Amino acid sequence: MVEAQEWLDRFKLDGRTREAVAFSNLLEKSQVISIWGFAGVGKSVFVRRSYYLKIEETANYYKKIEEAADYYNEIQEAVNYEQKIQEATDYYWKIQEVADFDRYGWVDVSHPFDLMDFSRSLLLDLCPELRQAEENADDFCISGVKDPIKECHGFLRDQRCLVVIDGLRSTEEWDLIKDNMANGPLASSIIVVTNEAKVVLKKNPNFNVDIIDKELILKCGGLPKVINAAAGLLANKTIESDWGKIVKSMNSGFMVELETNPGVDSSIHDLFGWMHTYLFQTCPDYLRPCILYLSSIFPGYYSIRRRRLIMRWVAEGYSKDTNNHTADENGEKFFSKLVELDMVQHPPESATTVFSDTRMVLCQVNAFLHEYVISRPLEDNFTLALEVFTLNEDSCRPTTRRRGRHLVIEESWDRDKIVFDSIDFSRLRSLTVFGKWESYFVSENMRLIRVLDLEGITSGLEDDDLEKLMKLLCRLKFLSLRGCKDIHHLPRSCRHLRQLQTLDIRHTSIDMLPSAITKLPKLQYLRAGRAGSQWTPSTRDHKPHPRTTTTTSRHRSAAAGVKVPAGINQLTALHTLGVINASALCGKAILEELKELTQLRKLGVSGINRINSKKFSSAISALKYLESLSVWLSKCNRKGCLDGISCPPRKLQSLKLYYGHVDRLPVWINQLDSLRKLDLDMIMLTQEDMHLLGDLQLCILRLCLNPRVGEQLRFSVRPGDAESNQPRGLGFPNLEIRDCLQFHVITCTF
Repeated sequence: MVEAQEWLDRFKLDGRTREAVAFSNLLEKSQVISIWGFAGVGKSVFVRRSYYLKIEETANYYKKIEEAADYYNEIQEAVNYEQKIQEATDYYWKIQEVADFDRYGWVDVSHPFDLMDFSRSLLLDLCPELRQAEENADDFCISGVKDPIKECHGFLRDQRCLVVIDGLRSTEEWDLIKDNMANGPLASSIIVVTNEAKVVLKKNPNFNVDIIDKELILKCGGLPKVINAAAGLLANKTIESDWGKIVKSMNSGFMVELETNPGVDSSIHDLFGWMHTYLFQTCPDYLRPCILYLSSIFPGYYSIRRRRLIMRWVAEGYSKDTNNHTADENGEKFFSKLVELDMVQHPPESATTVFSDTRMVLCQVNAFLHEYVISRPLEDNFTLALEVFTLNEDSCRPTTRRRGRHLVIEESWDRDKIVFDSIDFSRLRSLTVFGKWESYFVSENMRLIRVLDLEGITSGLEDDDLEKLMKLLCRLKFLSLRGCKDIHHLPRSCRHLRQLQTLDIRHTSIDMLPSAITKLPKLQYLRAGRAGSQWTPSTRDHKPHPRTTTTTSRHRSAAAGVKVPAGINQLTALHTLGVINASALCGKAILEELKELTQLRKLGVSGINRINSKKFSSAISALKYLESLSVWLSKCNRKGCLDGISCPPRKLQSLKLYYGHVDRLPVWINQLDSLRKLDLDMIMLTQEDMHLLGDLQLCILRLCLNPRVGEQLRFSVRPGDAESNQPRGLGFPNLEIRDCLQFHVITCTF
């Protein structure tokens, strides 16, 4: 009751009054309700308010019952006590009939879904008296309860319970709950909260809180002040029939509405003042173009790889070499600064896969910052020498005002060649394309382009187009074809790209690099590897595209490295290389050449086996600056294949071993004092292996275990600090467990 009251006092409902009343009415009439909407729209808060209000109402009812009982005792000695007693008794039963629920339970569904864990959590919430007994029990058993699933079913069937199931992801999960705990007539009400419309329970009432346009929500950038201001403006709109028009109008003029509407709180004006002062006055000169470049090129709801952004900064000259740091290192520092300022954020569906938030694999520009930058007057844009212009659904007529240094072609643009030909390309330095590629996108007038980013291409780009653009754009420093599956060959004309620093052909259909690749002396970043069937072109929608997601399954399946020509050792500027195929005919020679690439910081190699393992081990021992190593081992591999690495790189921070049919760790792993991220694919780990890993200062550990038939995985965890959730008995003082994948059913005992 205290928790409910404190929550209700702290959080107020703004702009949802009609919906709250409708939901409350629905709750009184229904046994099961599903409530859905996209992530972040406020479903859980919306439901929790109704949930706590019911708890508060029930507490008030019981308080009245106690008052009735006290009154009953006081009037026993009254002259007309029999009449008074009858009145008190009638009042008592009337109150009981009014009370909606006797017990309450809220469960945040964990994944992967486990019915036993779910029922245990629900039972502890329905019966707070069991919680203390459970905390003192061994083996996580609830005192006196043999079957939590059966016990929950009994409560839902026989007692008036209000249950909220938050985070259901599939109808299969609901079917498990329904068949085991909610089948037959129930005295209870169940609310299912989900992000997925497909999970909506078709046979039961459903309530959609996805009322406000998604893009409008995202434009707030996660800033509480902005969210509250936007909600306040919408709350004042009372004509329900015009709601869609109101939201559309506010979405199209988002910044104008916030800046000019007198009803907006003064704190929003303070925020605008700070942003203008920072961006145009106090922001360091080296950081300002990085901020404006990111905010202008990519919208706030588009997921972008961190490395893609930084290498673009380098190519544009926004991040340069200094006395003590390379341009790449400075770019990483700039990125970290933007994260600290909350100008760069995690995509909602993504998680960091390295040991620091500032090293996130995927990022998004803060959507509010993006809206602010693109809404500034054109004169401000040109004053900063950024000069970004965009072709989108509004670009339907020729105009002489389309000129500048950076062109973005959005997927929504209708590909009107007349409009395109009206553009002045004389000063163009970068071209970024989303959606369909057209052959006229590259012309003789674009010879000064330094950045060509085609990672957002969905169709239309073929080998002939690539041949043409490589002949025309000889000054390119950055070229990304990532995900362009219709590209099968890298033309020999790539030798003309003498200034090229970044080449990303990962997830294309290229499986062999031409010998001309060795003629690119400034190449620093080379990513390759043939695409699997799961890769589809990127779209500029609100969700991160699967091609840029960071699931472990993606890395494990994308093991097809490219064949590289002899002479790769001539690319002495390389700091990132992979994935290359070492099992090819000249694989041993290539591994020998790797020794000479002493500036390598990140390396990915596939096809390591017992035949080439010695050459590979020798190469790795020579790369003393290596920070990240990914190895795809052949399936015919045997134990000890990597034990030949006599001097493992002491600066190695990330190690990934995939497809390894091995049953023990490399003998040198305990020498990796800097290792923070470890990804293992093995048959089995022993208890000794786990303690060995526990001695490392790991922040992230991924295990993918493929045990032999009849074997089980058991972790024996010694008691640790009662106030810590970390398994101190195994070490791992900084560990954050991201994935524990199992190819077979494994019994895990903790």
